[in-house]
Amino acid sequence: TNSGLPSIYCGSAAILCLIWFFAGSASHRNKIAAAGLLGFLCISFCCPILDLFWHVFQVPNWFPYRYAFGFSGFLLFFAYQGISENTKLSFRRKCVAFAVSGMMTVLCAVQADLDSPTVWVVFLLFAVVGSMQLINRRLLRTAFGIFAGGLLAVELTINASGLIQGLDRQFQYQSHSDYIQFQDQ
Repeated sequence: TNSGLPSIYCGSAAILCLIWFFAGSASHRNKIAAAGLLGFLCISFCCPILDLFWHVFQVPNWFPYRYAFGFSGFLLFFAYQGISENTKLSFRRKCVAFAVSGMMTVLCAVQADLDSPTVWVVFLLFAVVGSMQLINRRLLRTAFGIFAGGLLAVELTINASGLIQGLDRQFQYQSHSDYIQFQDQ
């Protein structure tokens, strides 16, 4: 099918770390280039001419927005740089970055009309990561880090489950017995 939206979800942690990249000490030139690249890819998702350009002026079959993996890859790359910048950020910048990424995530969750468990898991994840920034005790930070990792796993599991259920609703997966019967025929 040629319908659908680009698959660009990388998890809310990637959004937080991306904001840390833009709040960090990277040069303005790097930040502008990163914003321009991500922005251009976002515009390409919306503009049919640019979408055709990315598909070498051929209408794609069965997998629209094939370049979406590049957007996710760049998002993760800049998020990684944001993680390395996090230790260098002042407390004030960390708080601002945390607030901005939290608002962006909530806005996206409301816009996408996500079910409440996902929204609550993302909210808890941001609360835990924000609390980690305030804690100076190493043991407590480690415990919060483990808890944040668990929340991230829950968030990604809920997202994957929703994706699989959506594919099943659209294409109806066959049961194993139906498959065996088809092979026998």
